[in-house]
Amino acid sequence: MNLNRQQLVLLDVGVIVQKMLNLYHHCRDGNIDKVIEQKGDINNINRGYYWDITPLMAACIGGHKNIVKELLEIKGIDINAEDVDGRTALWYATNHEHPEIMELLISYNALINKKDNDGYSPLHISTKKGNIRCVTILLSYGANINQKTNKCFTSIHIASKENMIN
Repeated sequence: MNLNRQQLVLLDVGVIVQKMLNLYHHCRDGNIDKVIEQKGDINNINRGYYWDITPLMAACIGGHKNIVKELLEIKGIDINAEDVDGRTALWYATNHEHPEIMELLISYNALINKKDNDGYSPLHISTKKGNIRCVTILLSYGANINQKTNKCFTSIHIASKENMIN
């Protein structure tokens, strides 16, 4: 079978996308052996193909600290890569209430005060969820308690609105 140049390019893209999809599933599901096996095959670890999230974000969502650590060791990984909503791996770890992963990401210089497209930082998210441990971690690493969302709410406003202030 003779394939033209365009067909060959499409086949190559298909192989890359399939490898990315496999990596996302392994990151999300916690299959560390498969992540280690596949991570060297990926040309652009920071690009979101699946739900517009990176493999690092998928591992944060799944709460797989060992996979997050493995991915952070990849040369060139962008810990602060954003999805289409401006959310980072730290945002996802916070939203899914994984404090140990949050600390790991912060230790690798994740941006603590990075806001998503709606203006919500990890501190806003952890406050809204009422997760005191996550709030404490973020504050201890210097999160800005006065930072405002796009609707001008600080974390204190959010805590008050959610009846979390005694």
